[in-house]
Amino acid sequence: MSSGKGVRTSLIAWSVLLLTGGSVAAVPLDEASCAKLRDERVQLEKAGVRASMAQGPAWAAANLPSAQLKDIQRLIELDEQINFRCPQPVETAATNGSSSVPIPKRKPKANDAKVNDAYVPPPKRKSDVPAK
Repeated sequence: MSSGKGVRTSLIAWSVLLLTGGSVAAVPLDEASCAKLRDERVQLEKAGVRASMAQGPAWAAANLPSAQLKDIQRLIELDEQINFRCPQPVETAATNGSSSVPIPKRKPKANDAKVNDAYVPPPKRKSDVPAK
């Protein structure tokens, strides 16, 4: 009977998704809500939930009680909420206060005479060769 209940639940979920147009809006959260989520995430990380996650899902299912599995699920949810709904801090590229990004130096061309001491000029064309 439990498989029939699961099928009904998933059918209801799909119908709700179809009725809403298939789009779910991830509205950005305010800074206070983001701060609460970050604090909760820090508390779970201090409790060792992230270390338990690193062991893998098979290990966690075999070795952890359901309360700790729920903590792992909550940490995943918090990561998603923070990454997708909270504004990320913008870091400047330079430490001197400049927000411009320096242009990378380009590699010199292989046939550049200044760089390559074994410079060989390209072969002469037929029009460049004097007639005999």
